[in-house]
Formats: sequence, structure tokens, C-alpha cells
Amino acid sequence: MKTQAHRQTHGSVLLIAILTLTILTGICATTLYITTQNTNSTSQTASWQAALSGAESGVEHGYYALNKNIWTGWQTVTGSLPNVQPTGGTAATTAPTTGKYAYFVQTLQVAGEGGGTVKFWVTIDTAGLALDRNGNQWYRIRSTGLAAAPGPPRVSNQKQDNDLRKISLRTDRLSGLALATPQAARRIEVIAAPVPSSVWTRGITLRSSLTMNGTGIIDSFDSSNGLFSTNHFYDLSKHLSHADVGIVNSTGSDLKDRYVYGNVAYSGPAIKNTKNVQGTISSPFPATILNTGNPVWSSGTYTSYSGGNLPVATVTATATGQPLLIKVNGDFNVPGGAVFAINSSALNLSANQPVIIWVTGKLATSGSGVIVQDPKVKVTWYVDDDITLDGDSYHNLSGYAANMNIIGVGNHQANISGNSNFVATLNAPGYDVSVSGNGSFVGALVGRTLDIGGSAGFHYDEAIAANGNSNAIANYSYASWFEDNADVPRGQTY
Repeated sequence: MKTQAHRQTHGSVLLIAILTLTILTGICATTLYITTQNTNSTSQTASWQAALSGAESGVEHGYYALNKNIWTGWQTVTGSLPNVQPTGGTAATTAPTTGKYAYFVQTLQVAGEGGGTVKFWVTIDTAGLALDRNGNQWYRIRSTGLAAAPGPPRVSNQKQDNDLRKISLRTDRLSGLALATPQAARRIEVIAAPVPSSVWTRGITLRSSLTMNGTGIIDSFDSSNGLFSTNHFYDLSKHLSHADVGIVNSTGSDLKDRYVYGNVAYSGPAIKNTKNVQGTISSPFPATILNTGNPVWSSGTYTSYSGGNLPVATVTATATGQPLLIKVNGDFNVPGGAVFAINSSALNLSANQPVIIWVTGKLATSGSGVIVQDPKVKVTWYVDDDITLDGDSYHNLSGYAANMNIIGVGNHQANISGNSNFVATLNAPGYDVSVSGNGSFVGALVGRTLDIGGSAGFHYDEAIAANGNSNAIANYSYASWFEDNADVPRGQTY
């Protein structure tokens, strides 16, 4: 009896040991499976991120080629874009034209988890995009980044990750071709918009913020074309949508959902409340806005006034057929009830002969003081301090903004107000500009900041840029950016 009980005890211990080992083996197997799956998921995640870095590098190469016009290593091919890495072609020397594309291929070494190398291939083509109004071509940049996904060709245990990342295990999801080893493939498509170098190809060019605190709009017209103006004056019923805005540093910009009939390009944080921008919104806007400076005049070539108010009279020309140069040493202020006339006949000027007035202080009118500019005179003002004018006090009788130009030098304020339109161009990159009242600014403007308030609007005259080096391109900005996550139907290319 004791022997039988002893054997039963030993049998129970053996059974418990076997069960324990089985359980431990299952735990170990499960742990190993989970660990392997997690490792696989981590590796695929790293490869997925590396593929994106590759695709973004391709986009940067595309922008570099367009912006610098350097095409070393690029090939040009006739035909539509392929869905696999292109081959062949001829060495590219310029951006591709319609019916062609340029491509570039590079392999990069990367550190860390995931694949040890990342390859990208990038193409540039016109994609059927139209020319802008200055005759400049928009381009499509499409970049594909590829990174090896180490490990067996199986999905991870993270279903949502699998759905998001779409790792190509046995078939390239972009081309539909079979793969020897798993890989991550990501594709980015960008539309590159040309940024003209001339500031007058845009209505508003700013170094810093734009705020619209009033009820007015920003739009354009063409004083040289009767279809888009009335007697060369702005007409709302004939307005256009080419009042482009460029902002180098958009910090603090807020359009308050006012209507902007044109494209907006900016660098910096996203501009607030832009739902009523009728054109494209793109970034960056890496234009360089040059500082302004005073004219350099030789001794004896200009008429100089002492500081304070100019004589309230018609200025007198000193030489027929030459630009009339006037320097005001100090402030130029037309007091209430006075009129300062710039008259072509009294000045003995020929047609469109320029008048240049250099004010070393402030330029202003006060009360009912008025500056009247003859319609046959083209005047350029250089101002070294604050500017205070409005459409009621400065009468540009020609009605053409190109005939009245103000160049602000240094860092100051410019206040444009009143109930009538102020027709001029203002190039004052260091000035904080405000436009208010019931009148509008008609022409083009360069400033540091711009605040449009009241019911005032801004109407860009496109005629200013008609012969203003409008075809010169400073660089290209991002008009759109998206990642193409779609799977291509197997056996089909696009």
C-alpha cells in the first residue's frame, strides 16, 4: 500500500512538472512571438519614416534645380511620367517643357533602425499646368522614397499601423511589381509656383505682417485696358483677381476672412482667417526685399529749400529737358488752405519728364492743404521720415499710379487715409503702413507691415508691371504639397 501511494505521488509530481513546462513554454513562445512582432513593427516604422525622409530629399533636389537652374545629374525624357524608376534620356540643361519630364536618382546612407540605405527618384514636369499671367511656368515635382524593411515579409501585430503604412512585403504597392525583399515606399507630389523677382508684379509685398481690420477688399484692375477699367480708373464691376500678396515673415498676419482676389505667398506661421482668399495660398515666400536709399546728386544740380514748409507756390524749373531735382532740407508740410502745385507748363517740362523731390524730414499735408500734380508730370518722392497723406490732399490728376512714386528710406510710419482714392506706388520696406478711411490705395505697395482699416480697400494696378521685368523669377514656392497614399491597381500604370 505504501509503495502504491509513493508511486501515485511521483506520478502527480511528474504530471505537474509537465504541465508547468508546457505553460512556461507557451509563455515563452508567446513572449517571443510578441517580441518578434514588436521588433518587426518597430523596424517597419523606422523604414516608413526613412522612406519619407528620402521622398522629402527628392523634393528639395527638385526645388534646388528649379531655383538655381542647375541640372547636374538630371536626365530629360520625352513622354509621360512613369510609375517606376525611370531610365535613359539625355542630360538635362534646363527645366522640362511640355511633353517631357526630368528625373534624378540618388541613394543615401542612413543611420539608426530600419534600412541602412534610402533611395529616392524624383521627377519634374509641367503636368499640363498653365502659365501664370507673367508667362512663367508652374511645375509638378513628384518624389518617391524607398527604404528596405528588414525582417520577414509579414505584417506586424498592429493592424492600424499596417493599414496606415502599407509596407510593400511582396509587391511594390506603387508599381504593382514583385519584390525580392520587403520595402517601404512613399511618394510626395508638390506644385511649384514661380515667385517673380520684381516687387511690382505683386500688389502687396511685405517684410512682416498684414492685417485687415476693416471691411475693404484687396483686388486688381488694369488701367491700360478698357475692359478692366473705366477711363483707366478702377471700376469694381470690372475688377480682376491678380492682386497677389507676398509676406516674408507672416507672424501676426490676419486677413479676418476679408476677400483677397489674388494669390497669397508667405513664409512663417500660417496666416489666420484666409477662407475668402480667391487665389492660391502657398509657402514659402523667400523673396529678398532690398532696402531703399536716397539719391546721389552732384553739387549744383538741384534746387534746395531750407527746412519747414515749402513756399506755397508753383516750383520753378532750372533746366529744360532735364529731370527737375528738388531737395527739401527738413520737413515738407503743406498747411491748411494752401496748395502746392507741380505744373508741367510752369516747369517747362517735356512730356513725362520726371520730377524728383527729396525730403530729408517728414512729408505731410495738414488741414485742407493740398498737393496737386499735373497729369503730364511724373513725380518721384524720396522721404527720410514719416509720411502722412491721403487721397483728399494729394491729387494725382493723371489717375495713373505709375506717375506718382514714393520711396520711403529708413524705418518709419506711413499713414494713408481720407475719403478719396490715393493713386500711387509706395516702396518703403522699412515702414509700418496703415490705409484707412473711405478711400482706397490704388497702385502697388512695398512695406514692413500693412494694416487696412475702415472701409478702405487696396486695388492693384496691373499696368505697373507690364514692362517691369515681370518675367524674372526669384525662386519657386510651394503651391500645394500632399503625400500620395493610394495603391495603384495591379498591372496598371498612370
